Amino acid sequence: MKILTLHYIMKNGRGEQLEEATTSFLHGSSALSPLLQSQLEGLQPTDKKIIALPKGAEGADDDFSFEVTLMAVRDATPAEIHAGHYLPFTKIHLLSGFLGAGKTTAIEQASQYLQKQNIPIAVITNDQGDRLVDGNRFLHLGIPSREVSGGCLCCNYNTLEENIGMLTTATRPAMVFAESVGSCTDIIATVLKPLLDRHPEWQPTISVFADAHLLDASIHDPTIRYIYQKQLEEAQILAITRSEGFPGQWKKEVRARFPGKTILFHNSYKETDIRRWLDTLESLPPRPVLPSLDIDYDIYAEGEARLAWLDQELAVDSEQAANHLMTALHDKLEKENFPVRRLKFWQTPTTLLINARVQTDRLTLMQIVADAIAEMTTLYQCDIRTINYNCFQPGYPKPQHRIA
Repeated sequence: MKILTLHYIMKNGRGEQLEEATTSFLHGSSALSPLLQSQLEGLQPTDKKIIALPKGAEGADDDFSFEVTLMAVRDATPAEIHAGHYLPFTKIHLLSGFLGAGKTTAIEQASQYLQKQNIPIAVITNDQGDRLVDGNRFLHLGIPSREVSGGCLCCNYNTLEENIGMLTTATRPAMVFAESVGSCTDIIATVLKPLLDRHPEWQPTISVFADAHLLDASIHDPTIRYIYQKQLEEAQILAITRSEGFPGQWKKEVRARFPGKTILFHNSYKETDIRRWLDTLESLPPRPVLPSLDIDYDIYAEGEARLAWLDQELAVDSEQAANHLMTALHDKLEKENFPVRRLKFWQTPTTLLINARVQTDRLTLMQIVADAIAEMTTLYQCDIRTINYNCFQPGYPKPQHRIA
């Protein structure tokens, strides 16, 4: 049995256009009029034909015509044959980009927009650590999600694939957003191409998010700058965030700097921008031809090792102390003026989870957090106790699969 995908323009007997759409259906099922299906026999992909449903046939109350273009034909899957109808494939949208570029916000806003349209979605979060604020966030929003923790997507590809499989089986989402850790690159060779090779039906894409203020700023450490530039290099869609106020000439120059890439000046809090990004994702070819990076993993590893990761979950018996602690940590990192500093918090009535990613050594970061906790303990005469704790600097990236 076959699945047919066709584009059609429907007109009534007076030649008035009633509808234009693209649809997929199981040939021989009840999804489409048997009379119309019979007129599709012998068509090949890209063939065009006008087919008709005359008045009185199969209950038609007018003479209807359909300008049809057959777009694709494929074998039905066993699940579709069993169900007796077309089952849409889940599409996988990968997000890359440096720490703080706005990837998580884009996913959150897109997910909420799609939920309003009754379009099922799911999310996969990723981090070098194993206690993620983002995972709690999506769980709180009621969005099906899973975590790939303890390393980047490329080094945990098998876990990523397993998680996608579990989400698609459990919830049948129309799309899954998978966000890579902010210090990761080489996604095309280590994630997108293996997905294409093993699951072409998932039609993976890659969007790279970049903060407009960082795009022209100098990243002084050459190894971290190397990672950032490699992320930009492999963008299929390059979404430039926080670009409000930048002149049109600057935007024109950005487009000229990245020829061949789809450039979006993007604000995730604008529904129009979310729709434009989602529409752009839908318009991408199902099997993109994207070059793998020419990348030096020694430089890549050295850049990652310049960043310290801290995940600390605290039991705090004073909500005021917890609120002040978040402010104090932010202020301390700002005062030190570390080139890269990213803080996320997840607060409950009795706990506070801290995710800190900072360009410094782990001992310095540990001391800054410990000092802030000690200050709050003294100031509010409260008990702040560590439940879970991990502070480290990433090791050498070792992809499970890489397709050059």
